[in-house]
Amino acid sequence: MEDFTVLEKIGQGNFGVVYLVYSRRDPGYSVIKQINLRNLSSAEKGNVFQETQLLSSLKHPSIVQYKESFQENGFINIVMEHCAGGDLYTLINRRRGVYFQESLILNFFAQICSAVLFIHKSLETSE
Repeated sequence: MEDFTVLEKIGQGNFGVVYLVYSRRDPGYSVIKQINLRNLSSAEKGNVFQETQLLSSLKHPSIVQYKESFQENGFINIVMEHCAGGDLYTLINRRRGVYFQESLILNFFAQICSAVLFIHKSLETSE
């Protein structure tokens, strides 16, 4: 983690914490998903490494870009691109009940479908 300055915690899930970081090696903002491997079963660890491998192989305009991953002090750190505007959940919450235009919703839907199809095709070819 010495190449990164942690700026703030931006999320937390069942398995990990997500931080906004600044990279000193490759100047710019990124996001690090940090997962404590010490608290996971062997099967869960396998899933984490499988997720990391899958993320590293996905190159699609509607999927957040994987940059790198590394293990340190019992944690795996998955470095991803930073989406300055946030995610769809954040965008919806910022609207505070104001509806999106139908054309924008259809655009979001098309991007999501394209990304999910790409992931499914990637999984088929990796099996």
